[in-house]
Amino acid sequence: VRLRNVAGPVTLEEGRGDFRAKDLAGGLTVHQVAGDLSLKTEITPGLTYSARANGDISARFPSNTSARFTLQAQGQVSAQLPQIEEQSADRVVGQAGEGEAQVVLEAGGDLRVTVRGADKEADAADKDPTEKKDDPKS
Repeated sequence: VRLRNVAGPVTLEEGRGDFRAKDLAGGLTVHQVAGDLSLKTEITPGLTYSARANGDISARFPSNTSARFTLQAQGQVSAQLPQIEEQSADRVVGQAGEGEAQVVLEAGGDLRVTVRGADKEADAADKDPTEKKDDPKS
């Protein structure tokens, strides 16, 4: 399943194979995906983004994200969030911004979540190396 630029709510009861989604403004509910799940989206305040996959989950969110995160995996959880309140090898609870939305992800494999700005090195790797920096001396 592949989705892109969806304004309304997305609900999937059961999916076979992988699930890939980008730019879901209306929230997300995925009850079960047999494969891996990949998500890259802005988060709309007041909405819930929840998903469960038998495989791995990879999710990326922009720096202006305002959400509470509950992340759990049978494998390892790697979370780059501005605030982490609870962390173990298979579970992370944290927050970005004011926590105005809910993100609940469960993976049968590994789970990786990144909120841009929470990891300065990852942000630097994403930037265009030819981009000029402002020189305050000019």
